[in-house]
Amino acid sequence: MESLTWLDQLEPSNEAEWLVLARKKLGLTQGELSIKTKYSAITISKIENGKSSMTPYFKQQMSVLLKEKEVI
Repeated sequence: MESLTWLDQLEPSNEAEWLVLARKKLGLTQGELSIKTKYSAITISKIENGKSSMTPYFKQQMSVLLKEKEVI
C-alpha cells in the first residue's frame, strides 16, 4: 500500500476537508465508510463537498474509527 505520510502534514480548514483526510487516513472509500458508520455514501459525499454538516454522533463514530486504527 502506498505511504500516505503526507496526509499527516495537511491541516484541514473545515469539517469537509477533515472528513476527507480522516477517511483517506483510514484507507476507506466513501462506500466502505458508509458501511462502518451506517451513514449513506450520499450523505458522506455531501459532507465532504460542504453541502451538509457532520452530526455530533457522526463525529463520535469517526473518532472511534480513528482511535481503533490508531490514526489519532
